[in-house]
Amino acid sequence: IYLQSLRAEHVQKMVNDMIARGLSPKSIRDTYNNINAAMKKAVTLRMIPFNPCEGVVLPKLKRYRAKVYDVKMIHNLLDVAKGTDMYLPILLCVTAGLRRGELLALRWDNIDFKNSMLQVRSNMVRGEEDFIIKSPKTEAGVRDIRLGNEVMAVLKEERAKYLSDLFSYQGHFQNLNFVIRQKDGSPIRPDSMSQKWRRFLEDNR
Repeated sequence: IYLQSLRAEHVQKMVNDMIARGLSPKSIRDTYNNINAAMKKAVTLRMIPFNPCEGVVLPKLKRYRAKVYDVKMIHNLLDVAKGTDMYLPILLCVTAGLRRGELLALRWDNIDFKNSMLQVRSNMVRGEEDFIIKSPKTEAGVRDIRLGNEVMAVLKEERAKYLSDLFSYQGHFQNLNFVIRQKDGSPIRPDSMSQKWRRFLEDNR
């Protein structure tokens, strides 16, 4: 009965309410697409005579424009980050071109100290309840990246600190082998890293 009474104006009101709440155009479209798919199925099954999603006006998607740092800005960024827990994440991202999920899924097994190589084999993504580690989406995502001497020196220092913390924390340390980690060895979730990055930018304007 509820489906049969649903009209385009009801769906439009739902969309307008989401706009008023400040949801992004993409989130609104994702929600609309899910409802639209369900309504199309309901029409096919003859549960309703027409699709109430037809004719609904959606907000336009904003074209994403990445902010690209030039060489001077990158050097300034690294100078400011030195001595903070953001230095290694930023260093690996700008020198190896790692995505957030690739950075957070990186383990010490993926660092070849002998040949100065970094192996991208996993990606950390947000799940329904917790993070999930899985293979990169495409074959091109699986890659080996050669690192410079300065980056390798920083990684060697971080590896030594990892082993030191493993001994110091003893039973309280989570020996999960993550390169980018919490002090107790536990992983940093993708959302948490984004928050850390935003706080870092805010603190260093």
